Amino acid sequence: MITIPVLISIRSNAHREEAVEDETMTMLTAGTLELTETEAVIRYEEQIDESVPMQQVTVTVGENGATMTREGAYTTHMVFRMGCRYEGQYRTPYGDMDLAVYCTRLAYDLGDDGGGLEISYQLDLNGSFAAMHDMELRVMVQGGNDESEE
Repeated sequence: MITIPVLISIRSNAHREEAVEDETMTMLTAGTLELTETEAVIRYEEQIDESVPMQQVTVTVGENGATMTREGAYTTHMVFRMGCRYEGQYRTPYGDMDLAVYCTRLAYDLGDDGGGLEISYQLDLNGSFAAMHDMELRVMVQGGNDESEE
């Protein structure tokens, strides 16, 4: 496995029916890109807001789709496969919610020179439509491509 230090640019838009404007979130963070012959794993930390400690996020991408796992005060595991619905839990300090994602777009190009991942999906919370989401992760190799073999 190759582990590469990377900068990760994340842009996410949430389209809600009742909202006049989309809810947009952008973030730039450091992380790692791990590559095997069959998958790419992106690891980074994010902070939802200043009152919540950093969350560990792992995104795994391969031929069968992508997964995103968030660990910390707010935990979830989401599976993205084109045309498939995945049901799971969103755990928060205030209680748990049922969540479901239906992936409408999944495109990625990740390699030892970085790349990107784009996912569009419908999000339902507790059985009701919450929003349509578009998420784009851009992965940029830091410095002189200091790769480490594990």
